[in-house]
Amino acid sequence: MNPLSFQYLHEFLPWDITDQVRAYAALGGILAYLHKFNPTLNFWKNISENILEKGTFLYSEAEILLNYEFREPANYMVLLRAIASGKVSIGEICNCTGMDKGMVSKYLHLGNLHIIRDELPVTSHPGARGKQYRIIDPYLLFWFRYVYPNRIDLEFSRVDEVQQAIMRSYDHHCGQCFENLVQEFIREKVILPDTSWERLGRW
Repeated sequence: MNPLSFQYLHEFLPWDITDQVRAYAALGGILAYLHKFNPTLNFWKNISENILEKGTFLYSEAEILLNYEFREPANYMVLLRAIASGKVSIGEICNCTGMDKGMVSKYLHLGNLHIIRDELPVTSHPGARGKQYRIIDPYLLFWFRYVYPNRIDLEFSRVDEVQQAIMRSYDHHCGQCFENLVQEFIREKVILPDTSWERLGRW
């Protein structure tokens, strides 16, 4: 089943549009994840109780997923943490992970599982260099940016401290999600319905 389009998110989480975007940046449109959020609680209460709380489904789902898909998930987890932290070029990823370029290139074929995609500026010519790599799935991006690096604190139930740190940077984190939503709205003709285009992407 494909992820739910953002325009239907209000049927699950009837919050204001700002918190809907925040929720979409944490969960994407995966129905199983959306059903874990309680619409009677606010966004941040759901984050603390359903993602940051040890033992909950969304606290461990990312790790379970990677353990199921890969024989050696540890290297993939290091790679995904680097990308989630903003290391998006091959050189940056190599420096952050300590892996050599050949190993990183091999692992970046995660794109076959729709976890990572490579991007060039939309105005680039075919064959241009300088690709950037991004985690496609919003939940995995959230988990590797905020849960995985804070596992020690969360294992010791320091949820409030971790959440306060997340709140300081979260709206900035939502920027990438918002860019993706704008592209989705253009493709679905929610906005600019009379505009034609040859390619759509970030510059």
